[in-house]
Parts: sequence; structure tokens; C-alpha cells
Amino acid sequence: MSKPINEPRMVQQKLVSDEDLSFELAALVPTANGITNAASTFIDKATKLLLSDKIMLTDEQHTAVSSAIAIAQLTVKEGAAISKLLRNPDEELCQGLFEAQAARIVELQAEIASRQEEVDELKARILDSHPAGTYQAGNLKVQVKPGARRINAGTFEKAYPATKYPGAYQLKPRPLSQLEKLLSVDAVADYAMSGKPTVVVS
Repeated sequence: MSKPINEPRMVQQKLVSDEDLSFELAALVPTANGITNAASTFIDKATKLLLSDKIMLTDEQHTAVSSAIAIAQLTVKEGAAISKLLRNPDEELCQGLFEAQAARIVELQAEIASRQEEVDELKARILDSHPAGTYQAGNLKVQVKPGARRINAGTFEKAYPATKYPGAYQLKPRPLSQLEKLLSVDAVADYAMSGKPTVVVS
């Protein structure tokens, strides 16, 4: 029977191949391997704890250890990517690191969405139980604020049409994409602004 993949040495052998190692980067490889080995050792011990018949964990403790194992598994992959990059820093390995980064972004986005859902549920409960005001929650201050007031444009325009109440309205340019179709891309190029570049992973 083959050894389980979560043993430190097996992880290193499975994920890090024997590329030619440059003298300049050689000193960093043991430390990089240490990342993978430490995470793998943690996974092994944490898994044994979850499967132990002698130690009974609470539901919260079981969840915490399971989440920690998931993080450690990602650390194993990232540690292996670091070792590979040091052993052979070519375009192929950079692409592998890029793929790992993209995958990590997706995982973190899913975690953020899950956490945000929990935050929204907790806030909804507070709104149901507390009217607008400021409350003390231990060392924390909780503010329950009333919803922002805004105009209902549809009903307002019917009651106060722009032809009779021009002072109640303001003019502004159309969206850039519409202006480019209306006037041409070149015509509005000098007036267009660009925001910060973003990364979207799907």
C-alpha cells in the first residue's frame, strides 16, 4: 500500500520534481520545502485528531480543525509551487503559479461570500431586535442606523414634470458607451477617464 499523500516527504516527492537547481537559489530550497513539510505534518496530526476515538471534540472544535486542514492543504500546494519556481524559474512554472493564484482567488471569494452571508444574517437579527440607536456590546459599539432616504424618481416625475419644474432636475452626460455610439469613439476620447485596473476570476 502506498503512503498517504499528506506525509511530508511524500508530498515533497509528489509535487516537486528533480529539476536542475541553480547555485544562487539553492539556499532557499530547504526553507521552501519546510513550508510544505510543516503544513503536511500539521495535516497528518490534525487528521489523526479528528479520527481519534480517545479525544472527543466539540462541534466548534471539529469545524475549526477541519477548516485549518483545508488551509494547510492550500499551503502544501503553494509551498510546492515555491519550490518548483526556485528549482526551475521558467515560463511554464510561472504559468503554474499563475494558475495557483487564480484558483486561490476563487477559493477566497467563495469563503468571503460565505462569511458575508453570515454577517448579513447576524445584522438582520439585530435589526429585528433593536430600533435605530447606539448600543454597547461589551467592548464594541453597535449602531443601528435608519435606511438612507432617496427620491422615488418615477412617482416624483409624474407629480413634478421637468417641463413645469426645471429647477428640480439636473442635466448630465450619458454613459460613455452611449456617447461613443452617438458621437464616435474618437470624438469623446479626450473626455474619457479610466479607473484602476481590476482582476476578475471566474
